[in-house]
Amino acid sequence: MEVDCLLDETEVTANEGLELCPGESITLEAPTGYDSYTWSNGSDATSIEVSSTGSYSVISWQGDCASISNTVAVTVLQEGAPSISLQGSDIFCEGESAILSAENGNDYTWSNDESSQSISVTESGEYFVTSQAVCSDDEFVSESIMITVLDGADEPVVNDMQIGNPGSVDLMATGDNLMWYAGEFDTESIAEGDTYTTPIVDDMLTVWVEANTLYEGDEFEGGHEVADYILNGGLPTTGAYSYFNVMESVIIETVEVNVPEAAGAGLRTVQLVDENGVVLEETQFDLAIGTHTLELNFPVEPGNAYSLRCPENNLFRSSGNVNYPYNIDDVISIYDSFYGPTYYYYFYEWTVATPSWTCPSDRVEVTVSVVSVDEIEELSSFNTYPNPANNELNVEMVLVQNSTVNIELFDIAGRTVYSKQANMMGATRTIIPVSQYEAGLYTLAVVINGQRVVEKIIVE
Repeated sequence: MEVDCLLDETEVTANEGLELCPGESITLEAPTGYDSYTWSNGSDATSIEVSSTGSYSVISWQGDCASISNTVAVTVLQEGAPSISLQGSDIFCEGESAILSAENGNDYTWSNDESSQSISVTESGEYFVTSQAVCSDDEFVSESIMITVLDGADEPVVNDMQIGNPGSVDLMATGDNLMWYAGEFDTESIAEGDTYTTPIVDDMLTVWVEANTLYEGDEFEGGHEVADYILNGGLPTTGAYSYFNVMESVIIETVEVNVPEAAGAGLRTVQLVDENGVVLEETQFDLAIGTHTLELNFPVEPGNAYSLRCPENNLFRSSGNVNYPYNIDDVISIYDSFYGPTYYYYFYEWTVATPSWTCPSDRVEVTVSVVSVDEIEELSSFNTYPNPANNELNVEMVLVQNSTVNIELFDIAGRTVYSKQANMMGATRTIIPVSQYEAGLYTLAVVINGQRVVEKIIVE
């Protein structure tokens, strides 16, 4: 609208708040002292009564001059159940957390009695939130979300080591799926398994070990099955793909394909493509004529209109006996093709799995230090002979006080081949019959009241 002259902006006033409950209304007033008015809803009155959501303004006229008001936004509340958004995963390891946030409500109360809009959860359970209606005494309850917290592994059991001379030692720990690290917070491991062979230790070495509990994901099978790759299909004329939706995070592990004789052997490309045509994963296979199970291991996040594609478009596709949807449990639904429900493209008998989880223990510090016999108060002398040994290994000690002594011999795989524990005092000699052992490198560990001395022994 064009005017001859523009006056200063005026202000619309309201007799109530701008948020209304259903059935309520408010009065919006134009400024006084003008000749006429034109409201944004078409009214020419000095004031209007509003009961619906919208933006309202007024032009106040004085002759051919106009003053344009501010815009007032009126909202009619549409109340209902709140919703919950999740930040993080609904499955995680002990010691981790997820954030749940309530939306579309007011005055929240969670199922764990917390009252903030967002909560941090660290325990397994079913969580929901209630909100208080503004326009009534009603309470609204959200849908529930299930949180699963997986137990972490028990801490590994491992002992510090003391060696009489600089050298390399085998650190041995007990626990599930052990991983060794150079630092407490390192992300890259230096070894895995029950035994870690150290580099040469001249003075002191510290490493860390953690145990891990493995939780395997669930595996499902589905997709179109074809009893005969000659009937009800063949090579496509132009080629296309089938669409599928993903309801939760999965890994497409394997699919079955058939290379018709008319297509010939050779390279085939398999792509995972999202709804925008972006290639997320790609791999190639050199395939002979016939039927093959392809190992893909493509991770897929929840979403719609994914497709598996073969850009060469020279694999078997079904053009008969196709009955969409093909649901793989509740995680994937193959629902249509590019050319409609008559065709099913290329990839049959899918195997998919939900992700596996690895939950670690706290890391345990392990120290290897070089000590002399003089540093062990209970021990005045220590000797082993002969080394190499082929019949008997003698372990001689002189203990200045009554001590609990544990003598163990380990093979190169960390297995205990000899063990003796006794209270000892004075001059002692322990004879270990090594003739029964295979030739090779062994580790002798002697623990005296918790202090450990380690030596490498060669058996011939």
